[in-house]
Amino acid sequence: MIMNLTDAQSDHSFFNVVIETPRGSRSKFSYDEKTGNFLLKKFLPAGTSFPTDVGFIPHTRSGDGDPLDVFVLMEGIGFPGCIIKCRVIGMLEVEQESGYKSYRNDRVLAIPTVSHEYDGIREITDLGEEVNEIVQFCRYYNEMEGKRFSVTKMLNSHDAIEIIKKNYITSEHL
Repeated sequence: MIMNLTDAQSDHSFFNVVIETPRGSRSKFSYDEKTGNFLLKKFLPAGTSFPTDVGFIPHTRSGDGDPLDVFVLMEGIGFPGCIIKCRVIGMLEVEQESGYKSYRNDRVLAIPTVSHEYDGIREITDLGEEVNEIVQFCRYYNEMEGKRFSVTKMLNSHDAIEIIKKNYITSEHL
């Protein structure tokens, strides 16, 4: 079970991110809250891999019922279960549709606090083409699952942090 990390996050400009799937991987891993294990969920087609490390912010909930998704940009590569203290640089406000059901399933973009290569990146707009690569990957990934994926808005770091705070689950709801 992922421990309650909110005590270590008294400064809400930084958040702990649990990595599920490392950058460059064709294997999609998911954390199973019931068992506390990381499970292999699926393989991506040949020639396709995750453009960044992908994880989640513990004790949050997104519109799909899972924790908030985070794309972590860094010079290194994490591993499933690795916890990285990150600063948020923005968020992709996302509308997903599966069948007849439509829901929000936002994607946070973050940089590790120890990163040197990405230290100068403060806002999502500083990324340039890397944002488009993430959006295109997300569209393709969702299309493979028969889901529609559309970015409705790009949010700056301040607005993203406010949304993250609103999506925290208090300890009595855990």
